[in-house]
Amino acid sequence: MPRSVRGWDAETFWARCEAVVVPEALDRAILQADFGRHVSCYDAMAIPLLLRGLAADNETLRAQCLLRLADEIEHQGSTWESTKPVVLFLAQSLDDGLYAEAEPIVFGLLRTPNLWGLLPARWRKPRADRIAQPINRAINEAGEAFVPSDPFVIKRNGDHREFHANGALKIEGAYIDDLEQGLFREWDEAGELMLEQTFDHGKRHGLFVEWRGGLKRVEGAYVRGKRHGLFRTYDAAGIVTKTVQWTRGKPQRG
Repeated sequence: MPRSVRGWDAETFWARCEAVVVPEALDRAILQADFGRHVSCYDAMAIPLLLRGLAADNETLRAQCLLRLADEIEHQGSTWESTKPVVLFLAQSLDDGLYAEAEPIVFGLLRTPNLWGLLPARWRKPRADRIAQPINRAINEAGEAFVPSDPFVIKRNGDHREFHANGALKIEGAYIDDLEQGLFREWDEAGELMLEQTFDHGKRHGLFVEWRGGLKRVEGAYVRGKRHGLFRTYDAAGIVTKTVQWTRGKPQRG
């Protein structure tokens, strides 16, 4: 079973993808493409299932599959060996009418900057006018509340996790209406804590600590997105080497 990286019930999600009945032409095209041989962000073997899921009658499942597919081919600005083959496959499938119901969200994925440039100019040119149209956020991390008129982009709500390519936890926190809320933590690929910070409605507010090798390197606080109060910088031995007093984002002198 492919990995679940969004906190969904993996067994149920993949079973729903496998159960989707797709047109024969789409089934044949997916098999011929052999996407499993390409490297992707998490698990290339998930790609054929996700492409099947995009043809589901259920629009929430289609939206979930698109989000999960985006994780595989374009994650945090990085692309992979699988990215271009999948992008070209999706474009051709749209031309062939194989994703009629999912067309708005599939096009929404293709128009993202890192992917749009992978498409041939002859495909992009007649669709250039659509690039000027806004993409609205439409789905939370649970795959709920998908609005068909709002194509693609995530509106994050609730607990949020991101992972490194090796499977280690990278970021943990929570969102409300796509804005960071509460405590966020970040780790490196080895599992070492690197950063703790708190947010209020998307702005840093409260605790801020940078860690290296299990020791604090920077410690301070923010108030509504601006440094406020005493910031301390530590050396590799944990000794304070610098202190700066801040007031509403401005360092105090004297």
